[in-house]
Amino acid sequence: HLSKAVPTSLKAKFVSRPAAIVIFPTKYLEMEKEKEFAELGLTAVAINSDTLPAARLRGSDLWQVARNADAILLSPEQLISPGFYSLLLDTAFVDRVMILAIDEIHLLDKWGSGFRKAFLQIGYMRARLPSRTILIAVTATLLAGERSHTVCRLLGLRSGEYHTIRRSNMRYDIQLVFRVLSTGLGGTAFPDLKWVLDAEHVTLIHCATISLGFRVLAYLWQLSPDKLNLSKRIRLYNSLNFSSFNSETQQLVRMEDCEVQIIIATDTLIVGANIMNIYTVIIVGESDDPDSVFQWFGRANRNLTFSSARGIMYVTQKAHEKARAVIDSAPTRSKSTKEPAKVMHRGMAQLLLAPCLREEQNHLYNNPMEDIQCSCSTCSTNPPPSKPASCNCSGCIDENTPASALPLQFIFEDGLATEPSKLKRLNAAEITISTKRLVEFRWSIWKAADRVKFDHIPPTAYMPDIVIKNLLHQFTVIRSSSDILPFVQSVPRFSTAHVNTLWTIVLELRTQFMELEEEKRRAKAAEGCGDAQSSADNLSEADRARKRCHISESDLNTISSDTPVHGRSVLYSSMRLNDLQQLCRERKLKISGKKGEVIFRLQEDDKHHEKVGKLTILQRHMT
Repeated sequence: HLSKAVPTSLKAKFVSRPAAIVIFPTKYLEMEKEKEFAELGLTAVAINSDTLPAARLRGSDLWQVARNADAILLSPEQLISPGFYSLLLDTAFVDRVMILAIDEIHLLDKWGSGFRKAFLQIGYMRARLPSRTILIAVTATLLAGERSHTVCRLLGLRSGEYHTIRRSNMRYDIQLVFRVLSTGLGGTAFPDLKWVLDAEHVTLIHCATISLGFRVLAYLWQLSPDKLNLSKRIRLYNSLNFSSFNSETQQLVRMEDCEVQIIIATDTLIVGANIMNIYTVIIVGESDDPDSVFQWFGRANRNLTFSSARGIMYVTQKAHEKARAVIDSAPTRSKSTKEPAKVMHRGMAQLLLAPCLREEQNHLYNNPMEDIQCSCSTCSTNPPPSKPASCNCSGCIDENTPASALPLQFIFEDGLATEPSKLKRLNAAEITISTKRLVEFRWSIWKAADRVKFDHIPPTAYMPDIVIKNLLHQFTVIRSSSDILPFVQSVPRFSTAHVNTLWTIVLELRTQFMELEEEKRRAKAAEGCGDAQSSADNLSEADRARKRCHISESDLNTISSDTPVHGRSVLYSSMRLNDLQQLCRERKLKISGKKGEVIFRLQEDDKHHEKVGKLTILQRHMT
């Protein structure tokens, strides 16, 4: 099959009818590649535990057929079978073997050291074939460092004696999203997956076990409003199914009028599955290895039908805690001869804790900064998406937020542009208090929504975690409700009323922080530290309270016209009666009455001044 353009000196190294042995990790891949080889005019034979008995029923022996084939496609388990042993005794066939190809080579270490020991047999294949045999090993996910060295060692490859072609495995057409499950994996209800029933395109859900997959299937069947053709719309794909059922699932998905809506699969479908019209891939429960994450996410948008697909991993509530424990512990190598317990890979822990998923992916796989453009026919007719201007992973931006909606890189404070890194930040205690309060606000929005229309939408959709994170990151420069808009304008169900309420919450939190600071100040003063500190910084009590609570001079003198009246009442309620009466004197208002009456009088005065302009407030107003 060599082209006439190939030099004569190179042709001389090949036999007249060269053959190849190709090893695939799954039966599905073997069957798919057998068809692709045939389309290229090559005779290929897929040999596995399904095809062997099927051929035997037809009166055919596939090991005899393989002797005259251009390529035999094997699963690792066949390498130790009597049939393959007899094939290697056939010198006529062995003399034709020029190539030993191994697909998904990262599994040699991952599966070979676990539940499929037969993968380790691949390492012995070079010794069983002629020395001229060319070894070709390919994968899209081989972690740089220790795992790469382990795979090379198992194959008998020494540094300097092989050639590596490393291209980036980044898929810019897939948004990477990590979410936290609201329930555990051991139950029968999975409310975080309700929204999948309303998805427009095919969704692939990965479950680590057949048991978990069945429980997810039962939950979605129960909630599905349309009970017709459930067996076609929501399908299970695992090794317990008949091969014919799994094949039917693949055929149904490929149909133009596809009825399949959801596929729930185990690792049977993790590698090499070219199901073209999958829009979203979901992993239920954190994976223990980053290779599995990116292999599963790689099942989405195989033919680049969509401009942007999604890969979502729902992690358990203790996933980040486990990841930190893995990072904090020193890597050790077990001396036990028993099979090691399943633990989280260090690379997976790094990915879970990474601020940017794409940046961590590049680090884990040592991706080149820029790939040389591929000139093959596939990439020429349908080139892969190029790198976008900004990252849209869940670590960098809300999954539903366009890049244009991100907060500005520079915040203007007192007329001067200030970098976020130089702004005052909330301390750990303030962040904890603020986060709890904003999460309570998010739940209140969700509970108030129309349950008939929006029950399938999780609370995080009303106020995503990234919005809370950004708000707290720039909490100290929010001066009015209009400053909140850039953070929430891309959230579809966040109304103007919600913005006003959120501004009120910001004012409440600032008042609370001031009270906490005041308590600390009094504690220090009781110890005799208050006077010394006051004379050292030469600031008035009001000035120090203002700086601690991140309130500018303009905040003390003005309240913008769009400040809700309820927000002002929060400020008034935190003041002492004497201060309120002094404020009434300044405004030439009546000062008699209880605190509630004085506050009401000030609120009425505020309403009047809202029509005129900004309201002047004493500096002591905020102390």
